[in-house]
Amino acid sequence: MIVISGILLIMDVILDKFNIQFSNTFGFNSSSNFVFFISQWLAIILIIVSNKLNPFNISFFSPIYFLGLNFYWLIFTRDYNSKDLFSFSVFGISVICVALLVLIANKYKIYNDKQKALSKKMEMLENILDLSILKAKKDSKNV
Repeated sequence: MIVISGILLIMDVILDKFNIQFSNTFGFNSSSNFVFFISQWLAIILIIVSNKLNPFNISFFSPIYFLGLNFYWLIFTRDYNSKDLFSFSVFGISVICVALLVLIANKYKIYNDKQKALSKKMEMLENILDLSILKAKKDSKNV
């Protein structure tokens, strides 16, 4: 559901690509602006509802990513009805986000590997200590 909410956030771009228009835009100057406004609210509601289902944390990347793209387009464009540079900026931001995800995944993997190695060392130490205590008890009984 969270990934679907992320996809909802770019429905206005999809409408523009396929040139889909509505007859009633409820006061908005274009169909894509109307869909942009509605999809923002629907995505937020979907995120809130699906958060109760305990999703994987990585699934939140999708809506955050698309909100970031929309925010970038909103801040750095002068013509709010044209999304000509949106595809170009999507590519650049996508490369940056994938690089960040790879870095975070590597850090997480390194952390997990260190934790596993530490737990193996602790288990090995516990086994050694248990054996030495048993050996000491056995030697004390034989004396």
